[in-house]
Amino acid sequence: MLLSVGGLVASTWVKSPAQRAAEQSPPPASVLSAVVQEKVMTSVVAVRGTVSAEGTVAVAPASSAASVGAVQVVTGLPKQVGAVVAAGDVVAEVSGRPVLALAGSIPAYRNLTPGTTGLDVAQLQSALIGLGFADRDVAGNFGSGTQKAVRDLYEARGYSPLTTTDLDAGTETSALLAAAASVRTGERAVRDATLTASGAAVEVAAAAKQHVVDAQQDLTDARSALSALRARIGVMLPLAEVVYVRTLPAVVGTVGAQVGTSLASATTAVLTIQTGQLLVHAMLSEGQQQLIAAGLTVSIADDVHARTAEASVASVGAFTTGAGLGGSSGANPAPAAITSAGAPATPGYPLVITPSVPLDSGWLGADVLIRVTTASTKDPVLVVPAIAVTGKADGASSVQVLRPDGSHQQVGVATGAIVDGEVQVTSTVPGALHVGDRVVTGE
Repeated sequence: MLLSVGGLVASTWVKSPAQRAAEQSPPPASVLSAVVQEKVMTSVVAVRGTVSAEGTVAVAPASSAASVGAVQVVTGLPKQVGAVVAAGDVVAEVSGRPVLALAGSIPAYRNLTPGTTGLDVAQLQSALIGLGFADRDVAGNFGSGTQKAVRDLYEARGYSPLTTTDLDAGTETSALLAAAASVRTGERAVRDATLTASGAAVEVAAAAKQHVVDAQQDLTDARSALSALRARIGVMLPLAEVVYVRTLPAVVGTVGAQVGTSLASATTAVLTIQTGQLLVHAMLSEGQQQLIAAGLTVSIADDVHARTAEASVASVGAFTTGAGLGGSSGANPAPAAITSAGAPATPGYPLVITPSVPLDSGWLGADVLIRVTTASTKDPVLVVPAIAVTGKADGASSVQVLRPDGSHQQVGVATGAIVDGEVQVTSTVPGALHVGDRVVTGE
């Protein structure tokens, strides 16, 4: 029994020369392969962008003459970022006075007072009528009807309108007193001239009557001057209390102040109002602009809120250094045109994307991933890794198909689109290459 066991153990230690050679040789070479797929090939350019509105209106109230001597301090901010701004809304309060948003494209650039005429007056009248406040004045003429409509608007928002007396009480009062005094002087002159003429001798009667005529003309002029002065006195619309927005309703884009902020030291607008449709702006780097044209399909993804939207390329602009577009409009010391929202302040080619369906205000300011489809095959095609295709000296291409038995079969192919390391292939021999076949990618 012991001999048998010893013989068995000894036999396990004995190896033939062939066995030892096999154990010392390298392992058989492995073959790397990939599966032939069938799919629609799509070439995509991906960049990040920001959702913003077509236009931006900066609200930076000017100091009006009515506030001389008063500190301009923000005392109310009823609208926060993302809030809807409708026509007639109070968007801010400065030193207890409202800043009203009205529909219009002409920026406010002057105080509108009784007797003022112009296109800006007609714009105000149109805005007031749109809010339901009747205005029976001639278009472009700030008369009593416009005064009443402005008063009604202010009172409906819980404020009292300013008047020209608030603007310059001392000068206005002096002018009224002087005009009234001129009328009284003229009335007395007519009375005295009339009495003199009635008792005048025949030889001086003609001169006396002319004196009456002159006195009556002076009185008429004085009364006209008084009427004209009174027509310029009353309810007004200060430059500092209105911001015109081209398209309403709109959305508050940014708030750059807080209650208590002094406008004298403010370096940014109190707030900005985003107007028009929400768009997506981005910058393309050199080379990307050559792949993208207006009309291409785009997908937009907001990863933070897990939402997507379909869109298309609106435009690709010329190269810019990224210097932002300045400008603002509305309650601003100097008139300026409403500006469009600019692309990011980085060098490149500005890309503007238009959503297929208008985005809601919740998208405003979102940082999004933009995927622009620059090319696509019409139908699904056979696709293999580009590394699986080899070329020959005569320009022909082929792939090595790995058969189930481990053998390789060379199959000639015609190549097509190349996207992200994959290439479209079509067998030059019908039926020689199928979906699910494995092609050699390396050994």
